[in-house]
Amino acid sequence: MDLLTELKQQFDATKHLDQLRLERHEFIKAQLRIRQTSLAETGRLLGIKTGTMSAISQGIGKSERVQRKLAEILDIPPSTLWPERFEKQNEEKTNDLEK
Repeated sequence: MDLLTELKQQFDATKHLDQLRLERHEFIKAQLRIRQTSLAETGRLLGIKTGTMSAISQGIGKSERVQRKLAEILDIPPSTLWPERFEKQNEEKTNDLEK
């Protein structure tokens, strides 16, 4: 495979991940609205700015505390919302227990 093809595939994969992050963010916002709350309200409860909440919801920013709180409010496991973060953590904990 030539370099140009490889770069195009990496670009396409990045674009796909960005789309998945945006869809997750919109899903979280919709679920919060169903529960008559919002990212902004959750952020106020946690003392975090709305922009930061949005970045964390999208998976761009990282805060285990905030991600776990959002998952709790939505009654969805954090590993379902952010598998790239929490599945890796669970895997590491399992590996540590097996040692």
